[in-house]
Formats: sequence, C-alpha cells, structure tokens
Amino acid sequence: MLGLHVLDIALGLIFVYLLLSIICTAANELIAGLFKLRAKNLAKGIGNLLGNRGVPRLEESFYDHPLIRSLYKHRSKPSYIPPRVFAMALLDLIAPVKEGGVRVMADIRAEASKLPRDADLRKTLLILMDEAGDSVKRLQHNIEMWFDDSMDRVAGW
Repeated sequence: MLGLHVLDIALGLIFVYLLLSIICTAANELIAGLFKLRAKNLAKGIGNLLGNRGVPRLEESFYDHPLIRSLYKHRSKPSYIPPRVFAMALLDLIAPVKEGGVRVMADIRAEASKLPRDADLRKTLLILMDEAGDSVKRLQHNIEMWFDDSMDRVAGW
C-alpha cells in the first residue's frame, strides 16, 4: 500500500509541473508575439552582423532585398530568416550576379575588397572567403554557419 501512495504523489507532481510548464511556455509565446520580440532581436542581431560602421544603408538594403521581403508579414520585419536565404541575399548585395548568370569567387572578392577598410563586414567576408578557397558554394556555406552561430547568441538575448 505504501508504494501506491508514493506513486500517486509522484504522478500528481509530474502532472502539475507539466501543466505549469505548458502555461509558462504559452504565456511566453503570447508576450513575444504581442511585442514582436523575435523580430526586434533578429533585427539587432542582423545589425550586429552587417555592422553599420563604414557601410551606410547596408542593413536597409538587406531588408529591401526580394528574398528577405518575401518573409515579411503585414509589413513587419520577419522574426525568422533561414540561413540559406540570409547567405544568398548577402552575396547578392555584395556581388550581384552579372548577366551571364554565374557568380565567381574573384568577383565576390573584388566587391568585398571595395567595402571600407574599417568595416567589420569586409574583414569577416575576407576571412570566410579565404577559408572557402575558390568555391562559391563553400563561401555560401561559411556565411550560413556564421549566421547560425550568431543567431545562437541572439537567441540567448
């Protein structure tokens, strides 16, 4: 008999804690949705990545890019941007595809080198390009990983 009472209490406590965690999660989601906290934090994170120092209007151009604009909901900035979309939009802003339709690493490197010398984005892109060698796909992957790593920190905010 003693074991059944202990089991009843344990199951009751588990149920209460589960119910409270679901209520807290729902309240957190409601507050985040009402105040658009995810979109604001994402915008701050992207602002840190693109670095306004030395590159005027880059963040504004980024949010005006068609790949990013397609993620908007009722004219409000997106609360989530897939890493692949971020990388493609950034590459298109830095070195747009020319009429031939092929983007080569030399073009990207030349355009990135035109960014102001003190721009954090220039330094970051040059590091990512050096690691990628001559592969544009590898560069895109590096940008995606850079974005993912940065967004992990933003999620902690």
